[in-house]
Amino acid sequence: MKKIKLFLFHHVSLIKIHVLSSHSISIIINAFTLDIPSKFDNSILEKKFSNCSVCNGDLISFGQEYLIEKAYKRFPDNLGEELLFEIAVCFDCAGRMKGELSKESLENISTFFQEKSFEQKQANPNPDPSILLNQCLLSGKNLGDMQEYQVYAHCRGGQLADPHSYYMLSDEIIEEIQGLLSDHTRDQLQKFSDDNIGMPPELKKLFSNGDLIIL
Repeated sequence: MKKIKLFLFHHVSLIKIHVLSSHSISIIINAFTLDIPSKFDNSILEKKFSNCSVCNGDLISFGQEYLIEKAYKRFPDNLGEELLFEIAVCFDCAGRMKGELSKESLENISTFFQEKSFEQKQANPNPDPSILLNQCLLSGKNLGDMQEYQVYAHCRGGQLADPHSYYMLSDEIIEEIQGLLSDHTRDQLQKFSDDNIGMPPELKKLFSNGDLIIL
């Protein structure tokens, strides 16, 4: 099977059920630290996201719940990294997107998250809160060992929805997930990316060639 660059856009059900539930890794940090980490800022405007990337709806004024996803490519020898894409999506748009995906793909990903989260919780029941953006949630892989990675945040208004509602996934995990997608889901994600993701021409080409998928 052709190797696909997979960039993951998680629907809220996966975040709330598999990251914040008792069946997943629960990282407890200072309950008063609810500010959205600067890692999730809009890189173009150099400030927090304020509008949904799909419908342009207001994310801040009425305490809207939304998801932020960003993907990065890292350069060897600690020469920095490059932002590949970023997106902020309100729950309404995320819900509509989920409705277009196949039941098979959603069930496969749900099971995968449950199993990997349980493995990590068993291996490290009391993780250090400082690892949230430096270690893969589902594999434990360190940032320094990754070529590509993605970060995710579940937000409400101008803050995190919960103190531990952000995390990272490694290239290794992303590659595993790409094998769980049905053809129907791949087609729908391709259409979503074509319609909603703003990016430079060279990255847009990856999408048009079918080499890049967002979930």
